[in-house]
Amino acid sequence: MAASRPLFVVNPSAGNGRATRAMARARPAFCGPAEEVETTGPGEAELLAHQGAVEGFSPIVSVGGDGTAHEVVNGLMRSPSPPSLAIVPAGSGNDAARTLRLPGDPVEAVRLVWSDRQGAIDLGTCSGRYFLNVAGVGLDTKVARAVNQRASRLSRSRAGYIWQALLELRRYENPEFVIHLDDQVVRSRCLLIAAANLRYFAGGMKICPRADPVDGWLDVCIGGDLSHRETLMLMPTIFAGQHGRHHKVAFHRVRTMRIESPAGLDVQLDGEILDTLPVELGVAPHALRVVGWPRAT
Repeated sequence: MAASRPLFVVNPSAGNGRATRAMARARPAFCGPAEEVETTGPGEAELLAHQGAVEGFSPIVSVGGDGTAHEVVNGLMRSPSPPSLAIVPAGSGNDAARTLRLPGDPVEAVRLVWSDRQGAIDLGTCSGRYFLNVAGVGLDTKVARAVNQRASRLSRSRAGYIWQALLELRRYENPEFVIHLDDQVVRSRCLLIAAANLRYFAGGMKICPRADPVDGWLDVCIGGDLSHRETLMLMPTIFAGQHGRHHKVAFHRVRTMRIESPAGLDVQLDGEILDTLPVELGVAPHALRVVGWPRAT
């Protein structure tokens, strides 16, 4: 691998082959020399991104969905001086690209890779790992696990996510949580808890409508002890970011938080199941530069 040029980390499984098709379309739009590597399994994007960072590539380009971007980010952040991140969105959700207003078309996204237009964004932290979008626990984690276990493109689409949420809701009981929000403590049964660096998760749900990746805060959405009926009525409003009108939904802005539960529940980071409770969450301000981020400095 030569140094000082882009490295494309391509997840051929993303979007049921969408990443491979995106690269085939976009490769003629390369504006200079570049290297490409393909992943062969979970976790490899992180290793390849770290290797690329060590060898001097910049930017490191995530070609896949939010799970691929999550791995690439964690690979970059293992370097003392992380190179810039670029994203060619080619997964099912692409929530990071949506919030960052990056091009959805792979040709436009690839052309942007060679741009000098870059800006630093915050990253969320969770027990030693980083996340771009959202860390969550509760119903969304159950749904994320079920969706990740299914290989079909439909199951990973927005419609597939909603369908799986309806299936999981039928047997879901709201756990009891202890939530430390900076100096405030909340004890409650909750449908879900989401700590957001970016606004969207689950393929376009605007879970934290005011989340801003450059403000140095985590935005937290706590869906309280909602009944199954209340959840069904509330679900469509999340796509418009209107769920905060419900009296059982609360928003907070924090620097740090801790989530505890006697159940030892799973935690999802950017849609990937990667931890269990209890967890400590925080924010790393301006931790990573992103190519094409509109608020470039």
